[in-house]
Amino acid sequence: GVIVAVTNNLLSYAGYVSLGVILMGALMYVFGGVNEEAKAKGKEAIKVALAGAIIAWSGWIIVNFILDNLG
Repeated sequence: GVIVAVTNNLLSYAGYVSLGVILMGALMYVFGGVNEEAKAKGKEAIKVALAGAIIAWSGWIIVNFILDNLG
């Protein structure tokens, strides 16, 4: 029970962080205007945040699957 609670909390924080980075990257992209460097940084931030969200979600699935099947 404790392991599941701690893991779920940590992974939910990772989800919130990735959502924040996606929003920040979107703002960088939108407000970059004609500055291609700012737009590229925004795109990269979105890509990295999506990868992090996928990894966090996969970790949550793996942990819950393993702990559900052990019990």
